[in-house]
Parts: sequence; C-alpha cells; structure tokens
Amino acid sequence: MVNGDEIFPAMLTAIRGARTTITFANFSWEDGEVAREITEALAERCRAGFGVNVLVDAIGSRGMPKALGRMLAASGCHFARYGPAMLHAKTMVVDDQWVSIGSANLDNASFALNNELNVTFMDKRLARRLTEIFEQDLRSTTPVSLEEWRRHAHRHLMYLPLIPLRDQL
Repeated sequence: MVNGDEIFPAMLTAIRGARTTITFANFSWEDGEVAREITEALAERCRAGFGVNVLVDAIGSRGMPKALGRMLAASGCHFARYGPAMLHAKTMVVDDQWVSIGSANLDNASFALNNELNVTFMDKRLARRLTEIFEQDLRSTTPVSLEEWRRHAHRHLMYLPLIPLRDQL
C-alpha cells in the first residue's frame, strides 16, 4: 500500500476486525484525525476485552496528545515507551497472522505529505517472529499507566508561569 490514503484505512479495518490480539509499534504518534481514529479503534478493542499492546519511541511520541494516551490507558491497553535507543519500527500484528510493516508514522505528514510504503499480508510465521521481537523490546520500555498520563497532564502547570523567566533563572 502506498501513502496514507491507502495505508491507514487498511490499518483501521484490521484493528476493527481484530478477534484476539493487536501488537502495534510506531515511532511517531502526533495529533491529527488519523491518530485519533487509530487510537479510538485500539481503545475500542481493549474495551471489548482483546489484548492490545502499543509500543512507541520515547522521543518520537512526544507529540502524542495526552488525551489519546489517557484514552488507551483508560480502556485497558498496554502502552509503553521504548527508551534505550530509537525505536523506528512501524509494525502491526493482528490476531497472530495479519502483518503490516512499513514506513508510515501516526502523524499528518505520513498521511498527507510523505511518500510512504507499507506492506501488509497474512503470514503466521512472520507474525510470530515480529511478536517475539516486540516482546523483547518490551523489556527495554517504560509502561505508561493511566495514573502516569493523569500526572503528566498536570506536571508542567506549576512551570508554565515561569517560562518567560527561565533564561533569567
């Protein structure tokens, strides 16, 4: 599939059609219609009782709106940030057989501007291998709980009035 107008509808269809598990790794997760739709679909699968694991890069996901993170956590999704090095993967495994591997991030540039390419196919063996790699990567992550998302939302409130003074402090 080429570019966001082909890639993201296929991802949404796979997520919404999941029957058991979703394993999703992505570098960048920013605000935008596509990110909100993917987040809502993942959260719905979590609320339906399916196992959803989301892994993002600690730096690349800094643009992720807190409301989207809270939505995932509140719905029961396992959400973690990868930190020891850059996680540049853009992979998804659905129901241990549907696989997507490519270059598309969850950001507006990947949807509307960049030339992206994702390959999607059914392959249980590769799905199993990608899931193994994902589980290895989870050992180097920081899980983000709902409480963490709530704390994060208020973390900088005390700092905001000091921003104009920061160069003088």
